Amino acid sequence: METQGCEIEAIGISYNIYTQKRGHPFKIFNKEQQQKKKRVEEDQELEEQPPTEIISTPCPGFRQVLKDVNCRAKPWEILAIVGPSGAGKSSLLEILAGKLRPESASIFVNQKPINKARFKKISGYVTQKDTLFPLLTVEETLMFSAKLRLRLPESELSSRVESLIQELGLSHVAGARVGNDRV
Repeated sequence: METQGCEIEAIGISYNIYTQKRGHPFKIFNKEQQQKKKRVEEDQELEEQPPTEIISTPCPGFRQVLKDVNCRAKPWEILAIVGPSGAGKSSLLEILAGKLRPESASIFVNQKPINKARFKKISGYVTQKDTLFPLLTVEETLMFSAKLRLRLPESELSSRVESLIQELGLSHVAGARVGNDRV
């Protein structure tokens, strides 16, 4: 049997998120606004003097989630991405799946620069919050997804789903309900 699959490699992923802080609804003037006013006054004073040193600081309201991250996922290997809440695990996976665009990164599929159209056809991404229908079987769930994503005749869809079930080693549970904590 021929081994299939893709190697995904990412080099230098950096990603920032916007973190807008909301003030208390009943406060008219908060500490952050006072500090901003003070900075504006200081900046006006500095404009009169020639600059001596430029200091780069992160933009307020942004948080760097990923900084120069490298990773490689090889076919048929199990890979775990672990870290505390807010460490950027989901952001990394969403970048690799093409759902998010990083500030910087080089992403390769089988040592070749990523082709987004081709990658979209060969990849799938299951979100952290599973949106599966608990009353459908594994096979019905895959068939439902295939109908949404692929424009193929029913017989071709069935053939592809059966092939995928075999490839993923799910034959023994193909007729079982996906279920949830209530089903």
